[in-house]
Amino acid sequence: MTEVDVAVIGGGVTGLASALALARRGAAVCVLEREGKSGRATSTHNSGVIHAGIYYPQGSLKARLCVEGRDRLYRFCEEHHVPHARCGKLIIAADEHELEELDRLLVIGHANGVSTLIRVDSDFIRAKEPNVRAIGALWSLLAVAAFTRIALVIGQVPQSADWKPVLEWVPGVMWLTAGLLLVAAAGSSRRAGGRQPG
Repeated sequence: MTEVDVAVIGGGVTGLASALALARRGAAVCVLEREGKSGRATSTHNSGVIHAGIYYPQGSLKARLCVEGRDRLYRFCEEHHVPHARCGKLIIAADEHELEELDRLLVIGHANGVSTLIRVDSDFIRAKEPNVRAIGALWSLLAVAAFTRIALVIGQVPQSADWKPVLEWVPGVMWLTAGLLLVAAAGSSRRAGGRQPG
């Protein structure tokens, strides 16, 4: 049996990043992933957009974490040479009524720390997207990134930190015994265990 402090279930970007953060704080960590490689599910089957933080309620935890996470992800991509492009995004208004919504989003975005969010006119829109017809828009310098590469880079860290990936792990059972939380893979003798926090 492998004894660890924390078992992280799921080896996508969120699970891997959580495991890395815990390991860097001194915890012995085991990542349990059902696929043969990390990051093969939701993490790498999406648009790859690094969201700016425009839409979340002002002052909310989601807004704060989105902006902080965005900036940290930009730094991570630059430090580890992960392909990414700060290509920008248009949020358009097709009529006068929708201009009011742009004003509302502009206020929320600025309050959330989206400093690149600006109001633009139809000339700007045509220059960026000639096929779009709108009377006004917001422009935000957001990015897209290769999340397959991000998962791969984080997955290489176990060589230098105290955490171990367990791939092709099919969830089995969890139970408490003698102060240990045991996690077993279905149809396997492999187990991970750790002391319950006091």
